[in-house]
Amino acid sequence: MTTPAVRTPEERFEGLPGFAFRPRYREALGLRLAHLDEGAGPPVLFLHGEPTWSFLWRQVLPPVLDAGFRCVVPDLPGFGQSDKPVDSRWYSFDRHTEAVASLLADLDLRDATLVAHDWGGPIGLRLAVEQPRRFARLVLMDTGVFTGQQRMSDAWTRFRDYVARTEDLPVGWLVRRGCLHDPGDEVAAAYDAPFPEPAAKAGAKAFPALIPLTPDAPGAEAGRRTLAGLRERPRPTLILWGEADNALPLVLADLLTAAGSDRVVSVDLHAGQIQGYFDFPFDHLTALPVLSGYLQNELGLHGDDLVIVSPDAGRIKTAERLREYLHADLAFLYKRRSRKEAHKIEEMAVVGEVNGRPCILVDDMIDTASTVSKGASLLAQQGAGPIYAAATHPVLSGKAVQNLEEAPITEVVVTNTMPIPEEKRFGKLKVLSIAPLIADALRAVFEESSVSEIFHGENQ
Repeated sequence: MTTPAVRTPEERFEGLPGFAFRPRYREALGLRLAHLDEGAGPPVLFLHGEPTWSFLWRQVLPPVLDAGFRCVVPDLPGFGQSDKPVDSRWYSFDRHTEAVASLLADLDLRDATLVAHDWGGPIGLRLAVEQPRRFARLVLMDTGVFTGQQRMSDAWTRFRDYVARTEDLPVGWLVRRGCLHDPGDEVAAAYDAPFPEPAAKAGAKAFPALIPLTPDAPGAEAGRRTLAGLRERPRPTLILWGEADNALPLVLADLLTAAGSDRVVSVDLHAGQIQGYFDFPFDHLTALPVLSGYLQNELGLHGDDLVIVSPDAGRIKTAERLREYLHADLAFLYKRRSRKEAHKIEEMAVVGEVNGRPCILVDDMIDTASTVSKGASLLAQQGAGPIYAAATHPVLSGKAVQNLEEAPITEVVVTNTMPIPEEKRFGKLKVLSIAPLIADALRAVFEESSVSEIFHGENQ
């Protein structure tokens, strides 16, 4: 029995950036469903979420294949190159779980690594509990399980309401808005490609309403079974979470609990409000004592002439704390963003007196280094110098190294909260160890003393 559905013309998938993979098709649930099956070796199952498709994994697959793994990547019904039922009532948690289960059976996958994002998590984790022999390891990315008892964020509620009232959902625009860095027109168009007409978006519109919000809602009981099963049968689990994910910061706590955690120790969260979603002890450390100790004792940076500069208004609190450590002055960079394109900055200005004074630009992380390098150039134009940059987390993505090397920055001081590949190390870079900080915090935990006292209460 076939299901009324839209089948996207194959020419819409031609020439997509970085996506040269060809789909394989099979029949299931009255639909033609697509999946990728590349490479040989231990299997890895990649499950996308809503409203994405296997294109999501285009940059992940090549290194995993090069490492000797087999990559199996389905497009869920209603997405990507799979058929798209036009009746929103067709879509359910059970049906999508059944679709993936049929793929596991057809390919007889065993001892696989599950890599799941967004809605791929509830589906894949349920199958990991119901068919445990098929999954040996879990990699979970901004995802979890829904039990009907979870707290949903205001950002998610706004997203759900927007989807419900929008007849022709702008999928590419939604994905683009959800990215930390704008992926560009071609990538946004690739997420629009699977949907040749509004009727094809029934699945994309249906999924937000599938999240159970009460314990008796469809899917809630399955979620509770899944969470209990994960606790009963732990397996190696890697959890990757974008702390700026405003829509789903909440299920991370359940995942960590399921993985066996009963306390979290973190360092310099980008969004401190995440702590509020955890029902067990959450210790938030700050690397500012490590950074300030080096800046003062090794570089001699302290006193009234020194200026601590926040890269934007949102980091003022961090800059203020470093200012207190170093007994310095304070300034910040004002950024006016485009009203049409929020990721674009139309104007930057320095608020504060920096002429002829040493400055330290401070942030919780350096990602592409675009902001810090532009900020340093602006400070130099205002007569500041020498200029330093300090941050806890050295993400150093994209052209970060080039940006920092070319910027008028004397030294970039970071910590070792994350590994820095040799090719991203450069002459200006100084890496400080936070091992003593972690050791002090763990000692306080095991001795049942206050972690906050290590920072005199300044770690909140």
